[in-house]
Order: sequence, then C-alpha cells, then structure tokens
Amino acid sequence: MNKKIKISDTLFLQSYDYVRKESLVWYSDLEIQWLVNGTSIPFNYSDIERMYEWQNEHGELFYIEYLEKNIFQTIGDVCFSDKDFAIVIDKRFQGRGVGKKVVKYFENKLNKNKSFRVKSVYKYNKGSQRLFESLGFEKIDNGDYYSYKK
Repeated sequence: MNKKIKISDTLFLQSYDYVRKESLVWYSDLEIQWLVNGTSIPFNYSDIERMYEWQNEHGELFYIEYLEKNIFQTIGDVCFSDKDFAIVIDKRFQGRGVGKKVVKYFENKLNKNKSFRVKSVYKYNKGSQRLFESLGFEKIDNGDYYSYKK
C-alpha cells in the first residue's frame, strides 16, 4: 500500500516502494555505515534491497521526505516495528530536528499500553544517543551498544 503521511508542513513519510538512488548514497557512506550498521563496508544495491525487503516484511518501512519549493526530496528512511526502530537521515539534514519529529510521530501512533523499543545503538553513535535521550527514553547498557525503551 502506497501512502504518504504528513508529519509537518515540510516533513513527510512515504511508504517504501523501491530502492531509491538516495539510499545508495547513505549506505555507501562509510561514516553512516559505521554508525548505523557497525561496518565500514558500503552496501550495494542488492544489499540495500535485501535489507529493505526484510524491514518491510517485519515492520513498517518509510522514506523520509522533505518538501522544499514544491519538490519532495528523499532525505532518509525509517523502519518501525514492535521490537525495534531504525532511522537513517542524510548528513545534510542531520541536526535539524528531523529525527525527533519522526520519532515523536511513531511514539504518538503507539497504543499507550505498548512500549517503544530501539534494539541497538552503538556506543560511539552519539547523535542517536542524544536523540533518544532528549525524548526521555530509558538507556540500557548491553556491552557494545545501548538499547532504548519508553
């Protein structure tokens, strides 16, 4: 089902449809790969397609789109399930509150009886730690990474 969800006047979630060219940029960026996937090996198209297919089968997968001058730009992706939450934002859009707005959207969508979980954030991924901690998530130390829940 192809749907677009408005988060703000400039921020939207577009349900996953295919591997977009922007995904290749993010997942071939060695810094993003290290922070998100714990590897310095870039993903190719097939790797991304497999990852997206798995995420789409086990959760809700969306592209994050930014509207500027009536043009939608794909600036990230997010996968939400009852067991995990994963988000990647283009470096040019990091630090602008995009992640916070997306997390708040999914948090509000949850039934109040369910907890919001983030399975793993590497200890060296300070940006993601700041994001979840700024929103009041409880941090759980799991050795090489943290888990978060709310």
